[in-house]
Amino acid sequence: MRDALVEVIEAEADLTVVAAVTAGEELAAAVARAEPDIAVLDVPAPLAGGAELCRRVLSARPGTACLLLYAYADRPAIAAALRAGAAGWVLKQIRGNQLLAAIRALAEDRGGLADLGAPEADPSALGLGAPGPGGPVAGPASSGAVC
Repeated sequence: MRDALVEVIEAEADLTVVAAVTAGEELAAAVARAEPDIAVLDVPAPLAGGAELCRRVLSARPGTACLLLYAYADRPAIAAALRAGAAGWVLKQIRGNQLLAAIRALAEDRGGLADLGAPEADPSALGLGAPGPGGPVAGPASSGAVC
């Protein structure tokens, strides 16, 4: 999945992948080194859930917006990730152009708590208010993303 994400993002002139890591332990170091505006996080990861991945990103660089990719709408896990500071989430089944739109929405600070890739889902049903610490905050998309 990571290689496909990199390929989709790198095909765009206004987006740059600044790092791509596979293990949870590598994530904080990659974020600290690359300083991305947006971290695209494939959940579940081998060693951590979405909330923990988001905490790792935000501890390394509080200004990074976390966009989480879930296989299915696991409401408790998504709610925990949003409380941890995730800026948005999408389902892995979305098309490449929808993922790019979600990344750009976060880069333009349009994302909020919405499921940016599946508008038929109602994120307000998760019972959440404002995002947690660190989200949503993003700068120009050209500054990069970590996958």
